[in-house]
Amino acid sequence: MTTSNPSLHFLFFFSLLFSNSLFLRKALADGVTSLEAKQLRDEVREMFYHAFDGYMNHAFPRDELRPLSCEGEDTLGGYALTLIDSLDTLALLGDRERFASSVEWIGKNLRFDINKTVSVFETSIRVLGGLLSAHLIASDYATGMKIPSYDNQLLSLAEDLARRLLPAFDTPTGIPFGSVNLLHGVDEHESKAKLLYSPSNK
Repeated sequence: MTTSNPSLHFLFFFSLLFSNSLFLRKALADGVTSLEAKQLRDEVREMFYHAFDGYMNHAFPRDELRPLSCEGEDTLGGYALTLIDSLDTLALLGDRERFASSVEWIGKNLRFDINKTVSVFETSIRVLGGLLSAHLIASDYATGMKIPSYDNQLLSLAEDLARRLLPAFDTPTGIPFGSVNLLHGVDEHESKAKLLYSPSNK
């Protein structure tokens, strides 16, 4: 009579996963030459800067650039959303100058004590997440992008924003309301139906 051993099942599963990842990596490596990889890398860089420069030249400090009219628009909360969204990419591209200047501008100019009703989901992942990731990058020598003059401004902004989002989570289930006003909290007429919202149920 054989007995089931959970650790053996785990090891078997891990070995399958590891061998599959090696196979996929080899297949991808075999399918792209080093020259093609460099060309793809350069294309990605060029596409990013085309979008980033377009935003900075025509829309900043609004949230987003309208591609046809080339005008800025505040689509979320009016706090330079695209710039916050771009911080980690600037760091990944090794653009120390623009990363540092963007972090400095955000630290000096961004504020959340504004009478704006925002999406809890979008604000959490794009603004709060963007500020926290950029804070980690800007404050750690290991990233190669540490800013010597940086004094946790993004972390302070993230903490302030998180506190303003918290009232949306004060529900019987802990599932948040869909929106919250950054100055006044959840509107008394906010629909309870939004408590059932899930991005995967669209």
